[in-house]
Amino acid sequence: MRLLLVLLFLHHFAFAQGVWTSKAPFAGMNRDDGVSFTIGQFGYLGTGMDAGFGLTKDFWRYDHATNSWSQIADLNGTKRQYSASFVLNSTGYVVSGTDENGVYQTDNWAYDPILNFWSSKSPLPAAGRSGARGFSHSGNGFLVSGRNQTTCFDDLWIYNPTSDSWAQGPDLPGLPRFVAAGFNSPYGFHIGTGRDITGNYFDDWMEFDVNANQWNILNNFPSTPRSHAIAFSIPPYGYIGTGISSANNYFRDFYRIDLSTGNWTTATAMPGNSRKGAAAFVINSKAYVGIGIDSSNFRLNDFYELEPDTATGLNDVVTVSTSIILYPNPFYEKTELHFSNEINEGDLALYDANGSKVLGLNFQKKSQVAIYGDELTPGIYFLCITSNNKIIATSKLIRLEKP
Repeated sequence: MRLLLVLLFLHHFAFAQGVWTSKAPFAGMNRDDGVSFTIGQFGYLGTGMDAGFGLTKDFWRYDHATNSWSQIADLNGTKRQYSASFVLNSTGYVVSGTDENGVYQTDNWAYDPILNFWSSKSPLPAAGRSGARGFSHSGNGFLVSGRNQTTCFDDLWIYNPTSDSWAQGPDLPGLPRFVAAGFNSPYGFHIGTGRDITGNYFDDWMEFDVNANQWNILNNFPSTPRSHAIAFSIPPYGYIGTGISSANNYFRDFYRIDLSTGNWTTATAMPGNSRKGAAAFVINSKAYVGIGIDSSNFRLNDFYELEPDTATGLNDVVTVSTSIILYPNPFYEKTELHFSNEINEGDLALYDANGSKVLGLNFQKKSQVAIYGDELTPGIYFLCITSNNKIIATSKLIRLEKP
């Protein structure tokens, strides 16, 4: 066990730009426009258009510990591309997409990794679509935007897994679009970029605040407007990269947004070819990005790992505006979070490797907060402390297996 104390100056001066490492290529056929998600210690990737211009419904699981892929059960339903996904209660959901006959789907499939089985769930109660984006927060799934043959959408739909039902939320404040990019965030989710049917490409960026049930306009994406980009979050940052512009330029650049301030900075470009239609998932604070199609219309199977910015190289604690002590970490039964000064009022949230919120606590006039192991399954979590609607500290927290 070690005592972890990282002060503010480390956050500002000791960061690297992030390191990309080549990993085992995707074991299925080369493809683009597939769908991906994380459950526990594994990444999942499937569907999409293959190198022979055929649609697919096969699914594969990536094990980061062995750097290997294994095939799992095919998605039930039709072959497709441009689906959306989210993860709830260790179950992966794949919703909508376009099938081989050009039909825009509304179906909703849930994958159980223990049974290795896909079950049908309540379909989206709206127009069938492709190119929508899915998110998860506070136990619910969210699906927003997309297109059909003639129309782009700006509607938001919220899925409740307990009742297997959908409810409509407030519309996206920007223009209707498809193939936007986005990721889960501490308050809800971010979404932006994308294009419409008439060929307009966007660089706007928005966040949906789940608790307030409202949209907030953030700083625009700082580079070329684009569609078909990929995005993911590793607190305290969200990342977006790759994609294609209205001038048919392909990209491999990456940018990151500070989830506390909304400010953008340049991140390290990924290796390999510039591409659109890539896929990504996050495991243990590292992102895995691959597949897609390049400017020569060659579909790809390469995969890369991004180890993001870390202070001290340990990525254990990064404080944004205060210092904290977290001990013990890793832990099994109980760990305590000590603040350098008393917090008048704050919120503690824990997120799993997929960015889904698994624990939330509100506290007042506290200088320390306890977290108990019986509330968590073994694994790696991201801790986020907020006060006055600002992120004041983040940490990586490890819950051990029973000794």
